Amino acid sequence: MDIIGYQRPDGQIGIRNHVAVIYTNDCAKVVCRRIGRIVEGVHVFGWPNGCVWNQLAFDKLVALGKHPNVAAALVVGIGCERIRAKDVAAQIALSGKPAAHVVIEEIGGTLRAIEEGSRLVLKMVQAASQVKRVPLPVQDLVIAVDCSASDGTSGLASNPACGVTSDLHIEAGGTSYFLDVPEELIGCGDCLASRACNRHVGEELRAAASVAPDDPKIRPPYGNVMGGITTFKEKAAGALAKAGSKSINGVIRNFVRPQEKGLYMVSCPLEAWTNDSDPQCVMILAACGAHLVIETTGCGTVTGGVVAPVLKVCANPDTCRREPDNMDVDASAIMSGERTIAEMGQSIYEEALAVAAGKLTFAEILGHFED
Repeated sequence: MDIIGYQRPDGQIGIRNHVAVIYTNDCAKVVCRRIGRIVEGVHVFGWPNGCVWNQLAFDKLVALGKHPNVAAALVVGIGCERIRAKDVAAQIALSGKPAAHVVIEEIGGTLRAIEEGSRLVLKMVQAASQVKRVPLPVQDLVIAVDCSASDGTSGLASNPACGVTSDLHIEAGGTSYFLDVPEELIGCGDCLASRACNRHVGEELRAAASVAPDDPKIRPPYGNVMGGITTFKEKAAGALAKAGSKSINGVIRNFVRPQEKGLYMVSCPLEAWTNDSDPQCVMILAACGAHLVIETTGCGTVTGGVVAPVLKVCANPDTCRREPDNMDVDASAIMSGERTIAEMGQSIYEEALAVAAGKLTFAEILGHFED
């Protein structure tokens, strides 16, 4: 399938052509949302705790602004925070794409900030409509796999199928990520380390999988338990399946896309997260350079993310019947025995390539751009 992407000044190629409106703390969020209502189609996201300096948060906002799926960015700050809108915009501008900033206290308050921001974004959207389209080789596509609102079918079917998808992409010469969330890979350290490309990476993988305490008294979230998962070790075994079977090239701990292609674990420090929600998982993966995120769910979470499109995969037949307008890939045929994990993995990969080529996911169409 031919993927025609959007050429960026720094040489990257995106699969979407978003204009980002970024807030540097909660005090600027309302102004950003109002700008988003006036100029439709922009992606509003940011960091709620900008009053406290956080280098990882700064780097995360810059990485999202520089993301190849972003054509231009407006950064809005209140003015008295430590993560400065001007500094974030200046770093994004180093990529060569249009970037500007508005400071609410300096410009004269809410109304003037909305007015100036809207005019800036209006011009950015118009300029984005003229961005050159170029072929994107499948080898340059970065696909991430994540699991959310898991149930028993996640570990048995949808996660293993996405593991096959990841393997297929790596065999095609591409790059694939899987996410390490604290508590979700308990007990998997040795399994991960055995697949490391070298001893150093093995030690990193083992350490990342051992962050959370292995306490059997701590039970998984309500939805996991209702879906048949009784311990974090059970959840971890299912989560591990999404990583496929290929050699693991490294652990990504900051928001820098690796130079070499292959399979990587994304394990960013807790200071890089605003919360442990599913949209934050997508945001973290996007900040590390993922063009799109394949997200499995058993319970049926409908959330999306910003910048990177989210492709939902579900193998629970009841959930697929209840929420047909949210699940992009119905993988329940694995549970019924009608299709194999390998066959479904191939279908998911074909769907992912279609999304990369421009097909909208249900989350995108429904406006699920949670941050």
